[in-house]
Parts: sequence; C-alpha cells; structure tokens
Amino acid sequence: MGFVNNKKDNLLLSFFLIIICITPYWILNDFDSINKSIIFYYLIYIIFFFIILFFLSLIKSDKLICFFYSSLIFYGLDNKLGLSIYFENFSNYLILKYFTALIFCLITIFIIYSFLKKNFLMTKKISLNFFDYSFFN
Repeated sequence: MGFVNNKKDNLLLSFFLIIICITPYWILNDFDSINKSIIFYYLIYIIFFFIILFFLSLIKSDKLICFFYSSLIFYGLDNKLGLSIYFENFSNYLILKYFTALIFCLITIFIIYSFLKKNFLMTKKISLNFFDYSFFN
C-alpha cells in the first residue's frame, strides 16, 4: 500500500486530500466575514484528522487506512455534492428515510474501499482531482 511506505508524495497527497475533503464551501466563499474562533476550530479539526492519520500509520493496518480514506472521501463527496438532500423527500417515514441513507452511505464507502484496496495511490489522485475540480469551479 502506498501510504504505509511513507513516501513524501503520498504524504503530500494525503495532506491535500484531507484539506480538500473537510473544507466546506462557505469558508472560502466569504472568508473575510468569518469569525476568528471558527478558523481556530477549523484548524483544530484539521489537526484532529492528521493525528488520526498519524496513529493509523503507526498501526500499519491496511484495512484501517483504507477505511479511513474511504470514509474521508465519502465525507468529501457528501460535503461538496450535498447527498443528504436526495433523501430529504424520499419517504414520509423517518426510519425508512434514515435507513435508506445509511444503506447508501455504507454501499458507497464499500465501493470506495474496494477501489482503494485495488489501487490506493490512483484512487487518492482521482479523488483529489475530482474534489479540486468541484471545489474551485
């Protein structure tokens, strides 16, 4: 797996993937009017993800690292595309709505996980290119 080897390009790619996936649109759209405490909490949020990544690299478990990245990529997709909107009017029953959204999340995370297991570095690069394109355009 690419990350376990601790290559500099993989670490830099991981750094940018984490930043792009967890950054919401509203931080860059109206940066001047954001309260300084929100920026401080956002930086703590970023540091938290890097601490998780650091501890996962110490464990050197390929499955945990792939699960972390697949969850991160799914969170980035949900953050940028607003996937929860599609389930808003799905049903009048709340339990059915949440159950369907949960199944969709799990299936999507599993698909991303299988792509990561197949080709870790290429999946990270494709994800970063997608988020870069959708975030800055």
